[in-house]
Amino acid sequence: MVELEGTSESSSKKAKHSIAELSRPGRAEKEMARNKNKKPQGRKRIHQPTDAKYTNWHTPFLWTQIEDAAKHPSVGYSMSATRIKQILIVKDPKTFGHISHNTIDGWIDRSGTKPRWSDAALRMAENGNRPGGQGGRTGVLVSEYSAFHCEVLTKSVLTGALSTSSGHHYQALGESYKMPVHHSVL
Repeated sequence: MVELEGTSESSSKKAKHSIAELSRPGRAEKEMARNKNKKPQGRKRIHQPTDAKYTNWHTPFLWTQIEDAAKHPSVGYSMSATRIKQILIVKDPKTFGHISHNTIDGWIDRSGTKPRWSDAALRMAENGNRPGGQGGRTGVLVSEYSAFHCEVLTKSVLTGALSTSSGHHYQALGESYKMPVHHSVL
């Protein structure tokens, strides 16, 4: 379990990372699912998992506090990012002690007559605990040729006419499909 107690500088860094870890519950779920599997699968782990480095400010338990701070009367009409930060730090210094006013300012759309939360910030808040981002490496089923392969294989299975020539040609429904040769370095 993550502990948020301590007084030294190193423990404040630990608390920062702990809050970052708490703001990403999907990581813990993924790790629990991995540990639930009794049989080890895939490559052995070389490095142990580490705590999250960056805080997901759009997770529900943090974003609601940020929205409440933005509605505070002292923030005013202009939606001052610095004032929102100050209110958050007064409210909960341990949680919001390392939020940057530049980060908050990036979430504010000032293009209209009245400042408001940007569409991107609202979309991220809607995603909440699932921040998205890069999915990592893509597999063969996500490649640009996967639709082509599915179509050809489906036709081949339906007609029972699957003939390959060194893995580059498919013969299906009397038509010749030439599969693009994809060279990649592993």
